[in-house]
Amino acid sequence: MNVSEIYGSAYNDTLTVDVSDDDDVFEGMWFLWGGDGADSLTGTFGESTMAMYLDSPDSVNITLAEENVIASVNDGWGNTDTLLNIHGVSGSDYNDTLSGSANNDGFFGTFGNDTINGSGGDFDWISYAWLESSQSYFDGVNIFLDIPIAIGLNINSETIFTDTLSGIENAWGSDYNDIINGSAGNNWLGGGDGDDQICGGDGHDRLFGDQGNDFLDGGDFFGVDPGNYVVYKDDPGPVTVLINYDSNGNYFTDSTATDGWGDTDTLTNISHIIGSEFDDNLTITITDGQNISDLDWYMWGMDGEDTLTGTFGERTMAMYLDDPDSVTVDLAATTATDGWGNTDTLNDIQGVSGSNFDDFLYGSTNEDGFFATFGNDTIDGREGSKDWVDYSFLDGQGDFFSVDIDLSTIVDTETTAYAKGLKSDGSTILFTDTLKNVEDVHGSAQADKIMGSSADNWLSGNDGNDILNGYIGGVDTLEGGAGSDTFEFMDAGAFGDFSSSDIIVDFDDSSDVIRFMETDLGFSADGEQKFTLVANGASISPTDCKVVGVMDTASADWADVVSILNVASITGGMTGDNDDTYFFVSNGNTTGSNSRIYYWDGDTDSNDSIDAGELKLIAELQDIDSSDFSSFTEAHFDIYSG
Repeated sequence: MNVSEIYGSAYNDTLTVDVSDDDDVFEGMWFLWGGDGADSLTGTFGESTMAMYLDSPDSVNITLAEENVIASVNDGWGNTDTLLNIHGVSGSDYNDTLSGSANNDGFFGTFGNDTINGSGGDFDWISYAWLESSQSYFDGVNIFLDIPIAIGLNINSETIFTDTLSGIENAWGSDYNDIINGSAGNNWLGGGDGDDQICGGDGHDRLFGDQGNDFLDGGDFFGVDPGNYVVYKDDPGPVTVLINYDSNGNYFTDSTATDGWGDTDTLTNISHIIGSEFDDNLTITITDGQNISDLDWYMWGMDGEDTLTGTFGERTMAMYLDDPDSVTVDLAATTATDGWGNTDTLNDIQGVSGSNFDDFLYGSTNEDGFFATFGNDTIDGREGSKDWVDYSFLDGQGDFFSVDIDLSTIVDTETTAYAKGLKSDGSTILFTDTLKNVEDVHGSAQADKIMGSSADNWLSGNDGNDILNGYIGGVDTLEGGAGSDTFEFMDAGAFGDFSSSDIIVDFDDSSDVIRFMETDLGFSADGEQKFTLVANGASISPTDCKVVGVMDTASADWADVVSILNVASITGGMTGDNDDTYFFVSNGNTTGSNSRIYYWDGDTDSNDSIDAGELKLIAELQDIDSSDFSSFTEAHFDIYSG
C-alpha cells in the first residue's frame, strides 16, 4: 500500500512518518493532518514531512524547530500540537504566522494575510500549489522575492490576500497564471500549471515552467557562466529546446521550448538546459561574428536517447553528472552512452562531464574540455592542442576536499598522467583519474596541487590555497584564483633570451608566494639577506640579498632592463660570480603594467656590470606595477633547495 498523506481524528492523535533513506535518494513528500485535538506529529530529519493546517478554523502560529527538538504549535482549535522533525507546514485560511528553523524549511501559502519567515536555512521555499479556484475565485499569485511579498488575485485581478515574506529563497506558484520574480540570490522558481511569467533576477537561478505556455527569463546574464537554468526533468514527455543567442548584441531571439505537455515556453537569458526522462532535442545556437563570446553553456539530456547540439567553436557542454551509472563519451564519434544505457547524439559539443562512476571520456581533433567527477575516470583529449580538465564541479560533494594533479609524466600522445581526489586529511584517496593528451587544468575550490607538463599549459587553481607548478619546458600560464596561492618555478629561459616566460595572471600581493625550486632550476641565489627593495636609483650589493626588488621602471618592451638593473646594483659593488641574485623588476607605474623576475648568474665576465648574457627570464607577473612593490616583503618569496 502506497500512503503519503495521513489524516488524524478530532482527538489527541500520534502520527509518525519514519523514512529509511540512507542513500538520500527519496524525493517524495509526506503530509500529516492532525485535525482537532492536541496532536503529536513526527517526521524524519532530512525528509520532506509536512504538517498541514489547511482545515483549521482559526489562525495558527507555528515556529519550526531544529533536528530532534520539539516545536509547540497553536493549531487553530485552541489546542497545542507538538511537532518533531517536521520540515514544512501549511497555514490556515486566516492570518497566520509561520517561521522556520536553522534548517531548510518549506511553507504552503494559503488564504489570509500571512507572515512567513524562512529564518536560518539557505534553501527555504514557499508554494501556493494547494490553492483552488473554488476558494474566493482564486486565479493566480504574484510572488516577488525581491520585495518580498506574495499577492493572491481573483478572476477580476483583485487582491484577495497579501503575504509578507522573509528568508525565502525558492518559490512555486499555483496551477493558474502566476508571476514570480526571484531575489538577488540563487533561486529555484516554479510556475506549476497555467501560463506563468518567471524571472530569476540576480543570481544563478533555476526556472521550472511546468505545464502551460510560460515566459521564462533567467534574469541577469553576466560573466563567463551566467548560471541560469531552465528545467524540464519532471515533464511527462520529451521536450524540444532551442536557444538562439547573439553575442555581438548580448540578446536572445526566437528561443523557445516545447515542453512535455506540448505547450510552448518562451526563453531568454538561459545558459543551462536540463531535459526530461524521454528522447529530447536540445540545441544552443550562438551567433558570434566577432568571435567575442566566452560564455559557458550546459545541457543535461538526462534519461532517454537525446540529441544535444551546440555551436562549433563555442563552449557548449553535455553534462552527465546525474546519471545513475558510468558513461562513455566519444566526441570524435559524436556519441555518448549515458548512465541509463541509452545512446545520445552529440553535435558540435566542446565539453562533457562524466557521472560519479568510472567513466570513459574521449575528445576529438578540436580543443575539448572535460569536467571531472567522482569515480576512477579515463580522460583522453586526443589530438586537440588545448584540451582541458576541470574539477570545480566536485566542490562541496561528499568527502571531497582537494585534487592533486601531475601532468609531468605526459611526454607524448601515448603517455598518461594521474589526478587524485583527496579527503581533508590530504592522504586518503577518493578517486584516481587517468589523464592523456590534456594540456590545461582547472582545480577545485580547495587547496589543490597542480603540476604541468612540458607543453604550454594553463593551470588554474580556482579558489583555495593552491600550489601551481608549470614544470619544465613550455610557456605556462598560471592562475591562482582566490586564496593564498604558491607559484613554483623549476624552469627558466636561456641566458640572454627574454622572448617568453611563464606568466602569473593574478598574483595577489596580499597573500601569494613565489617559490624558487633551486634544485630543479640548476642554480641558486647567494646572500645572507632574503629580500630587499631598491628604489629611485638607490644601490645595493647583490651579494647581500637573494631577491632584490627593483622599483625603477623599465620600458614596456623590457629593452632597457639591463641598464635599470645596473643602476640599482653596480654602486653597491660586485664580487664576481658569487653575486647570483633573483631580480624582481617593474616596467611601469600605471595600473595594468607588468613585472618580471630574472635570475642573474653573477658578474661572470668580471666587468663590474650586469650583462644580458648573464640573465635568465623566469616569470612575468601581470598587473603588478611599481605602485604594488611597496607591499612586497620576504614573505612573498620562498627559496626551496630540497
